[in-house]
Amino acid sequence: MTKKNKAKAFEDLATQVRRNFHRLKALGEEVHDLGKLSTSHRAVLESLYKGGPQTVPEMARARPVSRQHIQKLVNVLLDEELVQTVPNPAHKS
Repeated sequence: MTKKNKAKAFEDLATQVRRNFHRLKALGEEVHDLGKLSTSHRAVLESLYKGGPQTVPEMARARPVSRQHIQKLVNVLLDEELVQTVPNPAHKS
């Protein structure tokens, strides 16, 4: 297989993966009928359920997303009273 053919095959695969990701995301939102909450919100809740209390930066480091993205998700979860904040003893004042 030539380098050009490999690149094309990789591009085709990446396109299929993205399409399937979006299909699964839509299906997850439909199945879980989360209303205002997206599958991303659900993923944060699942992370807290499985991993216990975590800081926003810790959750962001475990994913390929920014801390700001996780903070926005957590803010919605706070507004919905689905999570709570507690003082972080490791945080320097």
